[in-house]
Amino acid sequence: TKTENAYKGEIMTVEEREHGVSSLGIWILWFAYAGGFVFVIIQVILMACDRGSYVAIDWWLATWTSAAEQSITVFGREFPSQTDGRFAQFQYLAVYAVLVVSMLVFLAARSQWAVFGGIRACERVFSTMTRRVLHAPMSYFDTTPLGRILNRFTFDTEQVDITLSQFMSIFIIACSWLVAGQVVMIAVVPFMAAVNVIVLFLYVLILRHYRWSAADLQRLDAVSRSPIQASMNEGLDGSTTIRAF
Repeated sequence: TKTENAYKGEIMTVEEREHGVSSLGIWILWFAYAGGFVFVIIQVILMACDRGSYVAIDWWLATWTSAAEQSITVFGREFPSQTDGRFAQFQYLAVYAVLVVSMLVFLAARSQWAVFGGIRACERVFSTMTRRVLHAPMSYFDTTPLGRILNRFTFDTEQVDITLSQFMSIFIIACSWLVAGQVVMIAVVPFMAAVNVIVLFLYVLILRHYRWSAADLQRLDAVSRSPIQASMNEGLDGSTTIRAF
């Protein structure tokens, strides 16, 4: 801390870092920067349409196969038996094509919407960080190595712009897969709800064990880059003096 550094007679402050997993407030802040309530609602609707169309395709294939020897009626419309010839397959293919196209449209929409949300969050974080650094007092630059500031605007910014946006998109997609899979399994086999609760509990235990170590390792990697960039910057600044001698 600044008080301890002042007591030791040191000017530069020690770089601080968080410990443990990210708090819930960090997750809420990212969604707020991504677009807030509107972003979440639209994303949920698009994911529901995407997963719903995916499940509808599987349901239609199962319905299609049930008409192998007799005609079927779906939503008040009669479809001929598959034994009626090739022409009878066109009606099934038309419905299948509509469902596939719908799934592709919703898939592209929810992916792009998640990416746009990540871009908005990145812009908000970068503009806030830039504004605070530009309005910081001179004491901040006297006690903070330049390499630490460069690390924030280079490596950390790259992580927020690319890695974090990708991981958040994957997280949102994985949540939609999880919810859709649970709904389908429980609807078909109700007693799977009890089994899934046990599996999810074990999964959460493993996930927490992994995240505690992975998050700290990533923070250590990020913090270790600041002294390297500071030394490189000092070498470049002092290169003219070194060449003079």
